[in-house]
Amino acid sequence: MSETVQISWVYDIVKNMKSIAIRKTKESDAEQHVKLHAKVWRDCYSHIMPKEIFDDNDAKIEERIENFAKRGINKDGFINFVATDSNRIVAFAIGLIESKYDHYRELGYAELMAIYIDPEYQSLGIGRKLFNKITNELKKRNCDKMVIGVLKENQKARKAYEKWGGKLDVFEKPFEKMGYSFPEVFYLYDFENNRVSKN
Repeated sequence: MSETVQISWVYDIVKNMKSIAIRKTKESDAEQHVKLHAKVWRDCYSHIMPKEIFDDNDAKIEERIENFAKRGINKDGFINFVATDSNRIVAFAIGLIESKYDHYRELGYAELMAIYIDPEYQSLGIGRKLFNKITNELKKRNCDKMVIGVLKENQKARKAYEKWGGKLDVFEKPFEKMGYSFPEVFYLYDFENNRVSKN
């Protein structure tokens, strides 16, 4: 990379980060939220999952937009944040006070259910900011530990969760969709003993 291109690249990153704002999710975010989910899902998992899964997701976008509010927006144990650039949603995160995984719910774990970032805005530190927002909210609600589930083959996300202080658990389970099965692994965070990375 030439010096001129590198300087321009660094300038663009700084400029983009200055324009990013993080706020709680609103019901009016439905269309952007659902479409971003589909876009990032395809980008993250196209090398792992067959095309028919993404086509099925795309076919259900309108239905998911209509049902968006029913899924829990900052209520019923959900914690929802979006990152925006002007009025455009470029990332979102969802936390749960009680994990949706039976194994971890029985052990008293909260959960970071999702962090999705537009491919154009990845590697800018937005994921870390959303991670902090979710963990801080969980702590305020007296949660002392959290789990994140991730597909075993999603190495990019796994590296981020490890960097943020996650400890890989021995427990694994299959993630099943449309008759396909993909191994899922889990990272654990201990708030009480301050084992969440600040970096």
